[in-house]
Amino acid sequence: LWDVCALLCEMLEHHKHVPSGVDVEQWHTCRKTHCRRLQTISGYPAFMKHPELFDAKAGWRREWFDPDLARVLFAVPAGPDRDQQLRELFTEVTEGAYSFQLFTPSFCELFLNELDHFMQTCYDADIFAAEVSVDFPGKFLNAIGWEPMADLLLRDVLQPIAALLFPRDGAQLDSIHPFLNRYKPDMNQGLDMHRDNSDISFTGCLGRTFEGGALNFCGVMGYPDHRKLKLRYYHKTGRCITHLGHHRHGVDKTTAGEKVSLVMWCQNIALRSDREHEDRIIKLRRFQPEDGPPDKDCLSWTHDRDFGIFKPYPAGSELFRKFQWYPTPEAEYPGFTGQSLQARCSGQSDRQDISATASLVVTPKEPVLEHE
Repeated sequence: LWDVCALLCEMLEHHKHVPSGVDVEQWHTCRKTHCRRLQTISGYPAFMKHPELFDAKAGWRREWFDPDLARVLFAVPAGPDRDQQLRELFTEVTEGAYSFQLFTPSFCELFLNELDHFMQTCYDADIFAAEVSVDFPGKFLNAIGWEPMADLLLRDVLQPIAALLFPRDGAQLDSIHPFLNRYKPDMNQGLDMHRDNSDISFTGCLGRTFEGGALNFCGVMGYPDHRKLKLRYYHKTGRCITHLGHHRHGVDKTTAGEKVSLVMWCQNIALRSDREHEDRIIKLRRFQPEDGPPDKDCLSWTHDRDFGIFKPYPAGSELFRKFQWYPTPEAEYPGFTGQSLQARCSGQSDRQDISATASLVVTPKEPVLEHE
């Protein structure tokens, strides 16, 4: 394995020719991205506004965390007593999703200030190549040099929380992928219903002042209530919510201001080798049938074969429609009628086939609103 990794590194750093049989164009694109990432990581320290945010040798400062959380995690020895004290800091806002205060407002302000500085450096000073494939430069934090700090956050803070709240899926988290989502009325307004490419997800609110942007939770993938609305959750600065990666969720439009979320996807390698987990989460098998038509607020234009039956497709969704896959045949609810691929791609409905099904669609009762 070491030799394979060493060879890949040499190829990415232009020390080895691309082997025959490899998609050369794709590999060169990967090389270019890798080199740009290394250039940014090595070059940005000279321009950092708050270098302490990237200083893995000094590590995370205790004052950046909520005082109660920091006291329990860093002063109380690991064991049943610490677990009990930690539990008292969490609120189960809906089944399988927990909210807690993670960061102080001052840390959120400091972090946003640095990220704004990075964006300005990329765009205005043109010191580093802008990330043209993402919404804004700096979206993927590991690509600007934050990976060592993210690893420390996982080890010292997120791992003990995940192991306590999710004893199976969160028992041993091996990697963390941190990135930012910025929501504004004129850019990236919201997020379609989806599941994460993670085993445990953490989403912290960094600010700022905003209206709308509720985080909506439906059910867990593979279960009868997968597309039933459970909760509208409204973030507050410094608070974090954690849940299983395959818990369906989405974000409402932000109607005013700007909302910035720090999303952290964590993966458990051992869990992913488990047969039952692989079948259901990766191979999409062994789903239980849905117990009825979906709630409108839980529909996904990216994933659901029956989206166009119940709601009009949003502009810009055309490229995704041919990849829709849910529900799988074994998960179809009684009376389910999906759209043909032709109808989905054209944005039209198979009206002669769906009238009976469409009449079953559920507009959910307003769920509990969590303001924190």
